[in-house]
Amino acid sequence: MVNRTRHAFFLTCVISAAMGLLFLLIASNRSEPLSVSRIGVVVSNEGRTEKIAGLKEGLEKLGLSEGKRVEYATVRLQPEQDHPQNREAVEALLRAHPDVVVTAGAKETAAVQTAVARMAIPSPPIVFIGVALPSALSSSAAGTGQVTGVDNAQISLIGKRLELTARLLPHAKNVLVIADDQTPLFQKGIAEAETAAEKLGIRADILMISSAADVERKLEQLPAGRYDALLPLPSLILEDAITDALPLLTEKRLFVMGAYPEQVKKGLFAAYGVSFFEQGEQASLLVANLLDGVPASKLPIQWPNHVRLSLHTASIAKLSIALSDRQLSLAHELYGGNE
Repeated sequence: MVNRTRHAFFLTCVISAAMGLLFLLIASNRSEPLSVSRIGVVVSNEGRTEKIAGLKEGLEKLGLSEGKRVEYATVRLQPEQDHPQNREAVEALLRAHPDVVVTAGAKETAAVQTAVARMAIPSPPIVFIGVALPSALSSSAAGTGQVTGVDNAQISLIGKRLELTARLLPHAKNVLVIADDQTPLFQKGIAEAETAAEKLGIRADILMISSAADVERKLEQLPAGRYDALLPLPSLILEDAITDALPLLTEKRLFVMGAYPEQVKKGLFAAYGVSFFEQGEQASLLVANLLDGVPASKLPIQWPNHVRLSLHTASIAKLSIALSDRQLSLAHELYGGNE
């Protein structure tokens, strides 16, 4: 009987010690803070902040919430390409050793790559959100396999935009193609537009601009009715300048096929492309993989998931253009009263 009592007492002590150790381990794990990853963000014009909003929401859905699992350091570039503040801000960001740098376009990506080369430092992984032709990026970082991101397909979609313009405006024969000579890809964009116009039997004239001020000034000089439609080529300047010129475009009765749904939400007549928000959300998976330790070289550049045609019916009606149900059915999104 005594032996049994001693055995029970010993067993109770062992169990108690084990439980105590278990609770100690649990308490230790609970008190250990989760590691917080640092994400550098480089963005230029205000419209592109939607890309960052999409990125943050995407990471939140993946369990990487701001303030708990990730923290962001954001650099907003000045409009001038060589503005001294841009250089200083990007270099300061890199000196903080972010785990990943997210760039909101080609200008932002080039700014980071240039700074990496200038500082002669190893490049952090770079994820770009929406670059028209990724193969044209500088090799300073790309050569190290440290760059990935989401292609916005802007160059590839030029011909389709012109085709959709012809389907919405069957009698359109004269189209004005507006190109930004400050964009490295403007010549390739012009070639794509001219090839598409020739196939469609449309005359395409080229209008060159170099600044946002150029856009309104040159559009004001156009005789009303000379052109049936306007096709802006990929350009940071034109992303906002075209929607800013909407009252003038309406006055000139000049239909515009834009590049992003965000432009149509602001009242532009039409656009064919992928939204900034969705580009950012798609890029969030690449960022999450990098933070999990997957090398950028193992993460191929992605094609956009959702390319869509958006129409603003109220704005189109102001041009005295009546679209049939069949033409309206081409759209994935309708704004202006017929959503």
